Amino acid sequence: MKRTEFEELAQELISRVEAPLQKALEDAGLTVEEIDAVEIVGGSTRIPALKERIQAFFKKDLSATLNQDEAIARGAALQCAILSPAFKPTPEEEETELVVFNKNNAIPSTKILTFYRSAPFDLEAQYAEPESIPAGINPWIARFSIKGVEPVNGEAACVKVKARVNIHGVLTVESAYVVEEVVKEELVEESKTEAAPAEGEEAPAEAPLTRKVKKLVKKGDLAVVSATSSLDRALVSELREKEMEMIASDKLVVDTEMAKNTLEEYIYDTRSKVDGAYKDFINPADKEKFVADLNNAENWLYEEGDETTKSVYAAKLAELHVVGKPVVERYREVEARANAARELRESINHLMAQATSSEEKYAHIPEEEKNSIVEKCSKAQTWIENKLERQSMMKKYETPAFTSAEVRKQRDDIVYFATPILNKPKPKPVVVETPVETPAAEEKAESKEETKHDESKDMDID
Repeated sequence: MKRTEFEELAQELISRVEAPLQKALEDAGLTVEEIDAVEIVGGSTRIPALKERIQAFFKKDLSATLNQDEAIARGAALQCAILSPAFKPTPEEEETELVVFNKNNAIPSTKILTFYRSAPFDLEAQYAEPESIPAGINPWIARFSIKGVEPVNGEAACVKVKARVNIHGVLTVESAYVVEEVVKEELVEESKTEAAPAEGEEAPAEAPLTRKVKKLVKKGDLAVVSATSSLDRALVSELREKEMEMIASDKLVVDTEMAKNTLEEYIYDTRSKVDGAYKDFINPADKEKFVADLNNAENWLYEEGDETTKSVYAAKLAELHVVGKPVVERYREVEARANAARELRESINHLMAQATSSEEKYAHIPEEEKNSIVEKCSKAQTWIENKLERQSMMKKYETPAFTSAEVRKQRDDIVYFATPILNKPKPKPVVVETPVETPAAEEKAESKEETKHDESKDMDID
């Protein structure tokens, strides 16, 4: 029989396939356009005419990727396992909701949540009553992903999750771990009311009584990945950079204002002292021009220099320091030189007195070392006297003949040179030990003398 002849004979039967297809769509509440794919299974679906009729109904290409016999066999085997008491099917893990921390819950607070899962899962935290929070606040709080969950002995693992609301009201998942139910045997205490054995009979040996107890044992920690509504690291880094820029900008404003105030203070303070404390320390030829420069700087400061940069204020102050700073240094050096010279003289007198002293505590020091101290102090004495004499012949506004720093260095040199010598400890006295002849040695010597004497008596002399 040819295919065309067969299809003509089976036309009535093939046309019946559309009715159950239409009924299936109606029962599912779907239309043909809502169907994504059509999979055909069964021996009759191999008939080309039947395939064409089904394809025409759904207006889609048919798929036959399933191994029909294997799919049916697997499904039947799975159903048998479900019905058999020897197998325990794992219930489908569905999304559940639970209020963990109620409104007005005491804080800090910690709660342990128990889940039975055979694969990693997520926990989403959100406000249970979004309408009670202020408008504009996202009710979603965080997502916590529990990683590394695997079945235990072919069943869903018991996962304990430790959730905590800290003292600041922030929700976190501190840890997650797997626990396993372990059966252990425990000894049961014997009853004290048992009858005693009869006289002459031995008590029967009884095996210790035990009972099986189920206990949960912690098996291992699980990784917890938290995703909160806080800003991500990249954005936090960007905002931190902007914050540092703003801090630097604010600091520049403050530093600029300080530079301006420093310049203004220097102008007022120096100008008032030019005819006072600094009068003798500035060259008369420079005084008039310096005062004019101070006045010009003041006028500039209140006009075009009122709003300028930190570097400009610093440059203007440096210009005034060219003349003003040496004047201030000469003024301060007068008192500083006098104090330093006095301290140097006191140190010279003190060290020379020690080096030339006849006291017992210095007697052990070699004379050449004492003389070296005297010589060094004499040189320092000559140096300071020459400097003071030269300075007395100079004007106060001239460059000083010496500075207080030079005097302090001279003092340090002689002190560091003389102190180790003068503090040298006395040498320890040398003790010479003389050998003492013992009585035993004397007796031994006498015994030898007597022996020699006796031997001389026993000898015959021809």
